[in-house]
Amino acid sequence: MTPGSRNVFFDVKSFVLDEIRKDYIKTGKCNFQIAKESFLSTTASFALPKNSPYTQSISQGLLELMQIGLIDHWDSWFRPMPPQCDGKPKSGNKTKTSPLSLKNLTGAFLVLLVGLSLSILVFLIEKIDSVSKCRRSRIGN
Repeated sequence: MTPGSRNVFFDVKSFVLDEIRKDYIKTGKCNFQIAKESFLSTTASFALPKNSPYTQSISQGLLELMQIGLIDHWDSWFRPMPPQCDGKPKSGNKTKTSPLSLKNLTGAFLVLLVGLSLSILVFLIEKIDSVSKCRRSRIGN
């Protein structure tokens, strides 16, 4: 990885973060950034004997640790990134958002109203169909 190059590198996130940190320590500037966060940021593996009774419980435990973010927390604890290179927007660049009001939620209420109307319509059609089938079966007997 060299600053100014037009290459894109794909590797395990922890190694890429290490390279970004090394470059920052060397040059004093952030020359690299991660383009997008991955949905699974860490891969953890254990080698167990075949048909081990612990395979399921260890897999479940690792999945839970990843889901609650503990593995990512440990990774950021052992590999601290300089705040200039973490890719998060600066606190001074906040965009002003409008407060939540009924005017902002008009579209959401409209979608809910259409969905509710369709579900009531389908319910009534099914009810009419079941009543007509019931009457036809009585007339047929």
